[in-house]
Amino acid sequence: MQSMTIQSPTQTVTTTRWLKPALLWGVTDQDMTRPYLAEFATDNFLRDFLSMMAGETPLTLNGPQDKDASGVLKLYQPMHQRYYLVLGSLVCRLWGLPDHTVVRKNGESTSFVLRRMINGQEHGWINDGSRKGWQPLLDAHNSPVAVLPDEQRLPLHPVQAQSQAGSDPRTIYYGYVSVSSREKYLDPAANAIADIQQEITNATVGDPRFDEIATRVIGAWRMLYVTNPDQSPGNTLKPEPLSDPELLRQISLYLILDMGDCLQRFLPEVLNALGTDGSSLNGMTERKGLFSELYSIYIANSLPSNANHMITLADALYNLRDKLAVAQGLDDLPDNNYLLNPVYKQDSNQPANRTQIIPSSYLDTSSINNLNLYGAFCRAIKEAGRPINIPPEVKDLLKNDPPGGDIYFLRLLYERGPCYEPIVSEPGASFTFAKPLDPRAPARPIRIELPSIKLKDLRQFKRGVGMQMTPELNDVINRVHTGMLQGSGLLGTGASVAMICSFSLPIITLVAFIVMFLFLLLFNIIFWWLPFIRICFPLPRSK
Repeated sequence: MQSMTIQSPTQTVTTTRWLKPALLWGVTDQDMTRPYLAEFATDNFLRDFLSMMAGETPLTLNGPQDKDASGVLKLYQPMHQRYYLVLGSLVCRLWGLPDHTVVRKNGESTSFVLRRMINGQEHGWINDGSRKGWQPLLDAHNSPVAVLPDEQRLPLHPVQAQSQAGSDPRTIYYGYVSVSSREKYLDPAANAIADIQQEITNATVGDPRFDEIATRVIGAWRMLYVTNPDQSPGNTLKPEPLSDPELLRQISLYLILDMGDCLQRFLPEVLNALGTDGSSLNGMTERKGLFSELYSIYIANSLPSNANHMITLADALYNLRDKLAVAQGLDDLPDNNYLLNPVYKQDSNQPANRTQIIPSSYLDTSSINNLNLYGAFCRAIKEAGRPINIPPEVKDLLKNDPPGGDIYFLRLLYERGPCYEPIVSEPGASFTFAKPLDPRAPARPIRIELPSIKLKDLRQFKRGVGMQMTPELNDVINRVHTGMLQGSGLLGTGASVAMICSFSLPIITLVAFIVMFLFLLLFNIIFWWLPFIRICFPLPRSK
């Protein structure tokens, strides 16, 4: 009767291990027990790698060379035209180190994991569930484990590599390192939204909703008026229509829609009260005051059938209440047309008396105590006392991002099911993920198509880009004013908070292109004479 040997679960641990890829044994001076990290500088990196493994092209695997200030390897983003593969060989600890066969139909698998040291303890990344984030390598009884059961396992694929020396092919395992997932692995900023809200409640910083009203509505409205050089003082503004009446109607429409959008998000009870006597706002002093202010402002209704007919701003908002999605480019333009230049204010004591608004005072945003539309908006928002809402597209941007980035390393993993301990490689080289706008990153040739500048087209682009400003930068921006064009300095400093703004990427690209073009014009004005130096002043040349 033939005898049969049964392999114990612990036998795999002693006879199988991970090493760097067999094709690099003796080629590189890297530690043989560690997985190898290869860098590629072409978009066809996978095809190039497989060609090397098939022996069709010379073996030219190079590791990353750039390092940060602390000497840690820096991995760049795919947008920098850099890609990374982790490589290794799974071998038996026998003479010649033959490949170990992975029988996948028996439940065996290979993968690699991303690890990070936190307070001197190795942590693994859990991608889903209530434990999402970095977790220490401990089981339910706080005993050390090699791999967490729910730890994210990244794919590791086998490929037959032809030896350059003509020996038998070797199995190499490779996996793609996703540098573009950098932000996912950063720690979230703890209680960031609650801290901002508390600072706003304590009046230690300004309310970002006030800034949105000031810039998106009042400031844009003020831009419809131009400086009158014939009046004194020179900063006095008077209503002068734009040279293009159609453009004036479009801007007026979007301004009213933006105002309605702000009401819908910040003061829905005021928006819902429009078209009524406002009794639902009884007991809400400031919100009732804003309601009355909207009904005291008269604008022109430019519908062809009602030319020169005046309508209250509140009625215009009421007529457009079902079209507020146009503010985000999510609906078709309405038929209503209004003009916000000129604008009239009705005296509550004498309803028949309407005075043309002086924008220099009525559209002032210097204080929430102003008896104008901006002040009425701000006081109503403050009275409502609602917490600020962070847009979903920027919530995930609230992360703790160390200046040099977090430091990671990789381990290769071989698992044979619950009856066997997993085979885990030695840690690979430490590295950090570069930011997308890293100044030292390689540059790839890029062609960007700029969008149409029609208002309707620009509104259609979704605001999928969130940009966060530091308190210092936000403070400087808030101190910029038009008087600087006449030689004045920045306004006085004040308390500020980091602002989070959301934009559309095509619009940001368009603005960046315009700014770049302005700089090119300035450089041409300053250095236009430089090409003539060689013509006018020939330089001597040695023979």
